[in-house]
Amino acid sequence: VYSPSVATRLAEVSMKVNDPKETLGLADVYDTLQDAIWSEAKTGQETSLIRRNLQREQLRRMIDVLVKPAGPWPADARSIMRENARQLVSVLEKANTKAGLSKTTRAHYADALDTLNASLKASMQRATP
Repeated sequence: VYSPSVATRLAEVSMKVNDPKETLGLADVYDTLQDAIWSEAKTGQETSLIRRNLQREQLRRMIDVLVKPAGPWPADARSIMRENARQLVSVLEKANTKAGLSKTTRAHYADALDTLNASLKASMQRATP
């Protein structure tokens, strides 16, 4: 799902139908994925090893889009991912204040938070025309 070709198709789907409100758009897909992948952080629950690995992979793919040259990615995909990264920062900040989380889960959330903050502060590399 995190590929330029899928992002392009999802970004353009609303132009190909009579009622764009009845389509599944790019923001819908990215929001649903992020909510599902980071559900433990949103609810303040413990995160298993397999879920932490899934979260790391989603984070890696998001960061790749945010800091690498634009290339074939639609501008809307990049801006939605940037906004989702900001939202995830908020979720992780709240999650790390929850009592009862293991040191491993806290460290995972803190590491993800550091990675997101660094990526959001980094200068975005723009593709040259």
